[in-house]
Amino acid sequence: MVQKKSQSVRREELVKKFTLKKPVSAEEGPIDSYSTYLQMIGMIAGVLGLLLRNRYAALLSFACAIISICNMKSSELDLKNIFSSLSVSLMGLLFAYRTQ
Repeated sequence: MVQKKSQSVRREELVKKFTLKKPVSAEEGPIDSYSTYLQMIGMIAGVLGLLLRNRYAALLSFACAIISICNMKSSELDLKNIFSSLSVSLMGLLFAYRTQ
């Protein structure tokens, strides 16, 4: 038995070399995130709780502020936003539950 030298069936022109893609940084990526929306909802509900003395709006504001802090990435960490959302929600709770 004589074995023939087999030809390669690979198509070299279709082979693509694997390269790692550059990771997207926080500045280049999208700025919309779940915690940003929760902060915005919390601020609106906090202002409504302050002005209308609505307990449910104040509680919603406090819950949104806490959840947005828990879901925040370390690259999005901004103490000014955290402090403002928490202070508005706590002021709304204080005004809503304060007796006259």
